[in-house]
Amino acid sequence: MKILDPVDIDFDRYSREIEVAEDEAERRLLQEAEDAALDEPIAEEP
Repeated sequence: MKILDPVDIDFDRYSREIEVAEDEAERRLLQEAEDAALDEPIAEEP
């Protein structure tokens, strides 16, 4: 097993991948919340 030298690690690439994953997760959560809100009946004001 090769031990990675910290100099060999592309931190910019990993940080971009993390940002993309976070953005996708946020979009998915917002979409699920929107879908759940659309499924609920609209409350009538008394």
